[in-house]
Amino acid sequence: MPFDWIYGITINKAYSLIESSFQGFLDKDNLKFSYICGIHNVYSNTELNINFVHDFPQNPSSKINISDQVFAEVKRKYDRRIKRLYEILNTKKKILFIHYSEGACPEDIISLERNRLNLCKIFPQLKIDILYIYTKNTLNKKIEKINKHIHLVPMPIPDNLSPENRWIGNSKQFKLIFKKFTTNTKMKGRIFNFFKIKNKKMLVDNNFFND
Repeated sequence: MPFDWIYGITINKAYSLIESSFQGFLDKDNLKFSYICGIHNVYSNTELNINFVHDFPQNPSSKINISDQVFAEVKRKYDRRIKRLYEILNTKKKILFIHYSEGACPEDIISLERNRLNLCKIFPQLKIDILYIYTKNTLNKKIEKINKHIHLVPMPIPDNLSPENRWIGNSKQFKLIFKKFTTNTKMKGRIFNFFKIKNKKMLVDNNFFND
């Protein structure tokens, strides 16, 4: 999906991009070099305030400019992902929209139902449910039901998890969550197999899972 591994995507930004056909999402003129992450140069979209972390290979000789060839390859990848997303939204009857956030964003939570209804108007055949998972420094695991379509799920972070690895979340809690909220057998298998990979983060940020 087009939102995977992009830092700074809030649920409000996700909805806005879907509604605007991803206008300005990958605008080369707005991409500015930010920092190096492993083998990649991280570029920020200065208009949307989002970072493309794992798309542009590190190029020490030119951190400022992205070559036309590299940009074209990245754009083709995201064009495919965006096309696939709209295929899902236009053909499925029911989806579970999952957002994973480091901490709860009050602005996002307030607008969850409004944005959900707006998407339902754009895709009238679609029933949309939302699972908003957020990290929290507490043992409280109580799921808050906003209405029959929206659930807020706090995720306690293990004490032994360093601040720089908080994005990994709590794999044990993820498993419990998706036992409850995912009914598609194939998707459950994919989710549970993922947790066998050590020190990896499950790609739940703004993913659409069939139900």
